Amino acid sequence: MHLRWLYTIKFGAPGVSAVNLEHFYGRDLKIEDEDWRESREKEYLRAIIELKSLYADKIVMNVAVFDRMINLKSRKINEIEILQSGLTQLCKLWGRQNR
Repeated sequence: MHLRWLYTIKFGAPGVSAVNLEHFYGRDLKIEDEDWRESREKEYLRAIIELKSLYADKIVMNVAVFDRMINLKSRKINEIEILQSGLTQLCKLWGRQNR
């Protein structure tokens, strides 16, 4: 979820959506804090670097960000291990080892 949220901050929602952003749920949107946004984008980049180092970026992005379900029974064991390795690394990166 956190990776998808960071992706959305950097690139927008991964999918088709139509929302009038000027009046979101009857409230005007606040202007973002640029330092906060830059910090989130760096956090996203760090996650991608970690995933790429494990060759897990594509499979983790497909599952976690783009919600592309995969049939684990038809996958090679190596791909499953790569997915698990990538997700474990993200948990370590964000201090969520016990979840």
